[in-house]
Amino acid sequence: SKEGVEALRGSLTRGHPGYSPTSLERWASCPFAYFMGDILGVTSVEEPEAVLSIDPLQRGILVHDIMERLYRVLAGRSLLPLTGSTLREGLEEASALMDSSFSEFAESHPTGPEVFWEIEKERISRSVSSYMEAEAFEPGEFVPWKFEYSFGSRYGTRAVSFDTGERETEFYGRMDRIDRDGKGGFRVIDYKTGRLQGKDDDLGGGSALQLPVYLLAASSLLDADVGAGTALYASVSTAGGKRSVTLRGSEWSRISGGFARIIDVIVGGIESGLFFAFPARGGCRGCDAMAACPSSRISLFERKVTTDERCEGFIRMKQGGTE
Repeated sequence: SKEGVEALRGSLTRGHPGYSPTSLERWASCPFAYFMGDILGVTSVEEPEAVLSIDPLQRGILVHDIMERLYRVLAGRSLLPLTGSTLREGLEEASALMDSSFSEFAESHPTGPEVFWEIEKERISRSVSSYMEAEAFEPGEFVPWKFEYSFGSRYGTRAVSFDTGERETEFYGRMDRIDRDGKGGFRVIDYKTGRLQGKDDDLGGGSALQLPVYLLAASSLLDADVGAGTALYASVSTAGGKRSVTLRGSEWSRISGGFARIIDVIVGGIESGLFFAFPARGGCRGCDAMAACPSSRISLFERKVTTDERCEGFIRMKQGGTE
């Protein structure tokens, strides 16, 4: 109803701490799934006895925890940046820390049969070691500086906002790592444990918003020009494929207009109560909202959403017309 939409818009604007980039990506992927998860808080629950191994989400949480703790230890031991001369000692620190992290994780999470847990631990150990080895021999002079840095008023830290021309949108989130090069340059690293998708300097029709938001957040923290930085997804995985996907600040003048239009579409859609199901090809597999999603979602989308003028921005965004 109109009253319901106004009530929703009010709850999203009065005292609202802003949006995380991943929540905006979820709406861009499927507005209905966003509504179920981010508005209603619906999640799926897996029975412990059905667990054969940790799932991708748990693996990501574990690896992120390891990387944060590890790089804090390396910084405390003056082993950063990693180089050929510090790598051996760094790998020794990593081995000891991972053994401890695995034990702590197994005490509080179901990990499945021991044989599968051993395979998973070996897989993660190789992923972290390979990442460190690659970093030790990469060119450049970046030094890791901040680890798991939270930004936005939600966390009581500096607010990060972006003016699209139509609205001022505030963001919040957490950056895995910020590096500096001592010459005014910076980079934000976001660890990924799955196979990397997407292209460099691309917003993915709303599916790749973390890097531009992190670039804005780091430039604000450092009082630096966006053009002085880069933000990248870095693979900490043995899955193969790309090792990184990068957004260059030097491309911001070209990208920022498309970013503004995408933010307008997503935030405008949320505040207007647009939460239709988008049946992306292969994208519904494993979705927490599947049990509540209409079985006729494909025909509903084709009959209603594609002919509703309120959804035109979403359609253009998914077709790449906003970038």
